[in-house]
Amino acid sequence: MAEWLPVLLAFFVLAAGVWLRWLSRRPKYHYKRLAIDLTHLPANPDSREARDFFRRLYRFARSRITAQDAVLAYKAVDLLRTAFASGRIAPEEATRLCALTAEAVKLRQTDIAVQVMGVINLVFRRGKLALLIPDAFGHMAYIAAVGIRGGQGVVASRALENMAAIFSRSDWKGSAETINAAVDAFRLIGIAVLRRKDRELFREVEREFVLCYRRNQNFITAEQLATVITAWIHRTIKNNDRETFETLLGLVEKCLEPGQRAEFYRLLAREWTNLIGIANLNPHNQLAGLMLEEMLQPVLDREAPDWSRELVKAAGDVVKVAVSRYSLEESFPLVLPLLTLGRRLLKRQLRFEHGGAREESGTLLAAVLNEIVGCAEILARKKLIGDAGEVIYDLWRRWTAEPVPQGGPDAARRFCQVVFLYWACRRRSKAQKSFETTAPLFKPMLLKDEELARLNLNWVWADLRREYDLAAPESGTGGKARRLIPVMSGKVDAGSLS
Repeated sequence: MAEWLPVLLAFFVLAAGVWLRWLSRRPKYHYKRLAIDLTHLPANPDSREARDFFRRLYRFARSRITAQDAVLAYKAVDLLRTAFASGRIAPEEATRLCALTAEAVKLRQTDIAVQVMGVINLVFRRGKLALLIPDAFGHMAYIAAVGIRGGQGVVASRALENMAAIFSRSDWKGSAETINAAVDAFRLIGIAVLRRKDRELFREVEREFVLCYRRNQNFITAEQLATVITAWIHRTIKNNDRETFETLLGLVEKCLEPGQRAEFYRLLAREWTNLIGIANLNPHNQLAGLMLEEMLQPVLDREAPDWSRELVKAAGDVVKVAVSRYSLEESFPLVLPLLTLGRRLLKRQLRFEHGGAREESGTLLAAVLNEIVGCAEILARKKLIGDAGEVIYDLWRRWTAEPVPQGGPDAARRFCQVVFLYWACRRRSKAQKSFETTAPLFKPMLLKDEELARLNLNWVWADLRREYDLAAPESGTGGKARRLIPVMSGKVDAGSLS
């Protein structure tokens, strides 16, 4: 019996080793061991024991996520939350948690990913801010993009909440570097959301961006804001999404006060002409006309007094490209904003009696008329037969065919009469020939003698009226006559209008 004792002892030792080996491979044993180690974990996250513990915990959590073991994965995330709640937050924790979240998103374990994002929120609220930023914004942009690409918008929503948690900290102090990272993150998240055409989630992105701007408007420049909105509009154009485009227009009003918009519009106009051209590649795109109308709005609001003519010229170039590519019917949505701008400037010009406001509106009106006549001449060359006068007549007929013409049919007729007479100043012989077919435009003539004198168009109208023996327009009715101050002195020619 004595000789068998060593053998039995060796057998029991071997069996115990095999059993312990088998037990150590069980996930539940690993979890229990990690839970026990957490109770004895040092407070310093940079200690050797803490680093070894977190290394094992992250490896365990990743293995449970990969194995689709939701129960133990939840418990592992809870261990992480407990450890970080006590302040054991190392500088690299945000990066590790983002990798864990990405793993859960790729395996479509959305619930676990959301739980990990909650732990990230805790880290962002309690960790040392200097160690978190600016990398934290890039991490959230990456996680949001991964979640959106996988159809898990709730992950992107949590990423936005985590970014907001940083801005809401009492020790938050913006800087150029951190704000650049945050703005770039919002831009990337917004583009990813627009690609998925998720309007509800984009409204959340827009809301959080407005809050970020208001908290850090001293650091966010008009150029950065223009870059973000331009990138979002570019994606919106590809989607042909009118509702989202109108949301983006409201974003400018939420971020900028009226007095702050001039510089913004100047920066935006540089890119919008290209964006309108992109939208115009598709003749059925609804946003080209809306963008052009919004681009010209600062001219009417007098928010761009120094460069209004440049804005009108840029808009005219875009419209000329459109009319050279498409027919009048297809390009009319782009021509209409120019017509509307001219109509309102004409009304403003006839209202003012004197002063700088009248001179300003007169200069802009001449610039708009110049662009419209240029578009008409392009369309006339495409027709081969006919001239710009007939195209102006067709523009009037198309304008009045709108269900509800802006300003009413009389306002449309009055402005088109001005356009025709403006063109007649430059092409008198052609205008006299074209008048035979375009005479219905002037029946009745809505411009009074004093208004024609204000616009310095009375002489050309007198020539046409004498040639075709037309009735004179009504003169002003009772009351004191207005003082006439012509827009331009002398007869109008091509040189004085360009």
